[in-house]
Amino acid sequence: MQYRLEQIQRMLLFFTILFLPFGAIPKQITIQSFGTILSRYTLYIGIIFFVIELIVYPIHRNRKFLFFFIFVYITALISLGLGVAYYPYRQLQYFHVYKLEKFLEIVPINISYDNLLPWWIFFRGIKNVTLDLVIYFLFPYQVYCLFKGNKLDGFNFIKKAFIVLAIFMGLYSLMEIPYLLFNAGISKKLLMLTTPWFTDVSGGYNWWPPLIWKGQLRSLCPEPPHFGIIAAICEAFLMYEYINNKIWAKKGILSIMLFYFTLMIFLSKARTALGLFLGEGALFFIYLLFQTQKKEYIKSFIKLCIIVGLSFLCTLLPAYMAGNRGNLAKEYAKEYIENNIASVKESNARSNGTRLVMAKSCWQVGINHPVWGVGKDLKDVYILPYAQFYGHNDPEIKLWLEGYSKNGPLKSPFPTTNQFLLIFSEYGAVGVFFFLCPMALCGWKLWKNKKQLHDIKIATIFIILSGQVVAMFSAVGWITYPLFLGLLFSEFEDE
Repeated sequence: MQYRLEQIQRMLLFFTILFLPFGAIPKQITIQSFGTILSRYTLYIGIIFFVIELIVYPIHRNRKFLFFFIFVYITALISLGLGVAYYPYRQLQYFHVYKLEKFLEIVPINISYDNLLPWWIFFRGIKNVTLDLVIYFLFPYQVYCLFKGNKLDGFNFIKKAFIVLAIFMGLYSLMEIPYLLFNAGISKKLLMLTTPWFTDVSGGYNWWPPLIWKGQLRSLCPEPPHFGIIAAICEAFLMYEYINNKIWAKKGILSIMLFYFTLMIFLSKARTALGLFLGEGALFFIYLLFQTQKKEYIKSFIKLCIIVGLSFLCTLLPAYMAGNRGNLAKEYAKEYIENNIASVKESNARSNGTRLVMAKSCWQVGINHPVWGVGKDLKDVYILPYAQFYGHNDPEIKLWLEGYSKNGPLKSPFPTTNQFLLIFSEYGAVGVFFFLCPMALCGWKLWKNKKQLHDIKIATIFIILSGQVVAMFSAVGWITYPLFLGLLFSEFEDE
């Protein structure tokens, strides 16, 4: 029975990874209480089976973890309770909650809408707090328990799932690349036909995600930065396979896959993808310099660099074919680097200004409520004045403000552009401390078992995990962070 429960969890975990690109699924298949991210559905079902296993079979019960989880849960509920108690309800007087109104029409209880609203917000918050803690604390513990008895199995299982995912995304992008490189009309029509099958087009803020993302590859994802976060993981596993494989036939297939997938990353023009790709590549290079098989590994890495260079040259094809080939290609290459890599350091380049405004706003909310924060999902009413002040000239923030003024803070919240600042604003310094605890414990265990870093498998997990942590400074946290946190914990020899 326990074996069957674990096999079900493994199957659901495999599908959780395969479903990662689908972050804005159509309303027809959405359960409103659980959001539009498809991978979370299979994750939650897997957690249910894991909890059943914990109840029936005590082998995976860890008193320290359970005590920590319960303590974190209580502190999160205290934060939520204080947030609900001090929430400025006058800001909601023009934005009635439709579900609550319907509830009062159906249930014959003698209580006013205004008196019931705080309780509705509180119980809604409990649900979302629970889901948060399940993802960031219980999910990595589940991954740890699934693979701690067989370390190689865990790494290979996760690696296989991401390589299969890379193949699926690559196959879909076969009709996207001709549109991006050559503006092929048939590719555009196919994209317009297929995208609504798995994406709620313009479902967020009445414009996101768009039907067609002009000039940037996004594959099966709602937007290019989402593709970038997934692509960084897939590319790391492909590089691991290439460096570690000595069979020439497999190496040839992996060369083709790496060339094509690297081309996809360059065509995404997503600074998240490019930053993580270059950062993880640099970490791989530094790691390989210190290995005993240095010559063999360095040769493979040099070949990887050649593949990357050829992929980048393919992005210059439209400029090269347009005439005045040499100069135009050089100008395009220079422009590409300036716009998609060097622009990261410029505060007003692309979406940098928008991200900076939201970061400042969340920071100010956290500074004003430093210990406990304002409570889960209650930050937006406090962010509003800062967003209006800092972002009055930003076109994207103007669209968010329009959505806020039309639907209110509960129905149209501001997007998250920094996971750490989101936690600081909602849960305060207490929340940030507990969020960082697993990272700190992982760092301590890594230092304690530093000899294990000589294993390229563990180094690969660490490099991927580092990339996912860095990504949280410019986006909401993905389930890939707790996934690789749990996988790395399972690699350590001690409990």
